[in-house]
Amino acid sequence: MELKEKAADFTLSGIDKDGNEIEFKLSDYLGRNVILFFYPKDEMASCTLEAVDFSNSFEYLDNIAKVVGISSDSCKQHKEFQKKYDLKLTLLSDPEKKVENLYGLVEATDLGHKKNIAATYLIDKDGKIFSIWKDSNLDGHVEEVLQELKKLG
Repeated sequence: MELKEKAADFTLSGIDKDGNEIEFKLSDYLGRNVILFFYPKDEMASCTLEAVDFSNSFEYLDNIAKVVGISSDSCKQHKEFQKKYDLKLTLLSDPEKKVENLYGLVEATDLGHKKNIAATYLIDKDGKIFSIWKDSNLDGHVEEVLQELKKLG
């Protein structure tokens, strides 16, 4: 997926900010900005930091964008992760990495193994990709996303 391109639609199971199991379809959020952040795994230090940072900004972000985390973890794992860190985020389960592949976030390494790429996509109200961060430095990442959101008005 590239800048200004229509974001690929998908449907995944997950949990909402209250821990309830849901079916999330991206196209249901046309007319609203969406932040999709892909991360490798619940409980990894960097992934936890990113999820907590987004959650800490939830009250502000929720007024201007839907924030959604996606990893290959199960809904059950997400629920435990959410509860442990008091996360106020929607977390989606992509166990077969279909959406990660759709967004081009699985790369082969030199040794032929597959590597998941952490990435954040800011999707505008028209469903187009406005900004992309791949393997970004997590320190200040949420602030960068907030600055880009301000450009959308």
